Amino acid sequence: MPVTISASTRAVWKIGAQGQAQILFLDDSTSSTPARRWPDTAMPGGRPGHLAFDPNDYPTLAHVRALVPEYGALWDAVAEDLTALSGEPAAGTRP
Repeated sequence: MPVTISASTRAVWKIGAQGQAQILFLDDSTSSTPARRWPDTAMPGGRPGHLAFDPNDYPTLAHVRALVPEYGALWDAVAEDLTALSGEPAAGTRP
């Protein structure tokens, strides 16, 4: 699984259907928010700042930008990494 790091955040993702990035989870080392599965299911014992997504429906890069837009720099970095891996511009990149 690819891992993208931007400042104090990192995203673990995979390449899904039609070559789109699907985000499995993100970690924000500066966040004190309790670990959770999107949107608000507690994950006891998880590190603060950990946000996991539903493994039955991982969000695409375009979708996760709408879900948690405050991580825009991380999503931009994921798009760059996806483009570097695939050679194609990532869906969900900003114009």
